[in-house]
Amino acid sequence: MCQLLAINADTPTSISFTFRKFCQRGGCGDVHKDGWGLCFYEGGGGIRSFYDTAACCRSPLAAFLKDNFSPKTSNMVAHIRYMTRGDVSIENLHPFVRELWGITFCFAHNGDVPLFSHIQKNRHILLGKASADNLVYHEVGDTDSEAVFCAILNALRAEFHDELPTLHQLHDFLAQICEEIVTHKDVIFNFILSCGPNTLFAYSWPGRKPPSTTWNGLYYLVRQEVSPSIATVTAAMPSTPSVHSLKLEDEDYEIDYHFPPLTTSKNDENTTTINNPPEHLNRIAIVATKPLTDEVGWIEMKPRELLMFDRGVPYSTSTELDTIDCEGRGLLSKCFPKAACLVCKASSRTPIH
Repeated sequence: MCQLLAINADTPTSISFTFRKFCQRGGCGDVHKDGWGLCFYEGGGGIRSFYDTAACCRSPLAAFLKDNFSPKTSNMVAHIRYMTRGDVSIENLHPFVRELWGITFCFAHNGDVPLFSHIQKNRHILLGKASADNLVYHEVGDTDSEAVFCAILNALRAEFHDELPTLHQLHDFLAQICEEIVTHKDVIFNFILSCGPNTLFAYSWPGRKPPSTTWNGLYYLVRQEVSPSIATVTAAMPSTPSVHSLKLEDEDYEIDYHFPPLTTSKNDENTTTINNPPEHLNRIAIVATKPLTDEVGWIEMKPRELLMFDRGVPYSTSTELDTIDCEGRGLLSKCFPKAACLVCKASSRTPIH
């Protein structure tokens, strides 16, 4: 099976440390040697994409990204391929990218979906309310993963038409579509779906494909790192110096995070203000097929669990998702209006665009 990686962060963050470990899973002593891809959002809704059919650990392009380019982003999806369907070619490399509602969607999958394998010409697998005479999205390559992605987008378009859904609506519908997929036999369905520069979904339906004994699921970690200065935070801050070392699993590479002593005070709104703010603790969520570091805190996603990440925090309840929409985040489009969430409707508020 393939390897997945995603990063969702509070502020633009360097991906080099995390991508460095990820590269080692691409052909260095294992079977994941059939190419790789990486996509990240930059400067708003624009996306940079990198693909190479070479094994990731030996790819000059991957070496450039981790050693020389050092890009920063708030939302990233990466994939290392182990070929089970299709040829080793650029068109079969994840992440797959498509536009919907004026938003760049990005999708990477780990697993096996027999329903979408060996699809014959002019035969389409339909999800939700999608109909064969009104399909917009089609595969370029010949993987089951790309076919699933196109089917999901066609279902989204058929369900919501030209109205931008709220995060609550999108989460519920994706969960419904996932259930429609995993009820079929022999399905392993773990995916990452980014919907613009802010929003990242992760879904897990884990399993193993015989004769392999490898368990394929998803893990996530929420980490706080040092990043550019912001003076006010609402989380508890360390009052004494501390140093945290992070060591990459299976690789002799380590970095230290140093958190200096901070003095704080509280205002009338019970917000903690740093009086000597050299830096801000940036929240980062990392999602991966297997834990990337030796840190405590990696959490394995439950079967059928669908999480939405925003600013490095996982969410799944309707109240949480509605709050994010009310604050002006979530799906953002220059082409289509944003539907009012339940909180805004109840209070007669206008959602922030």
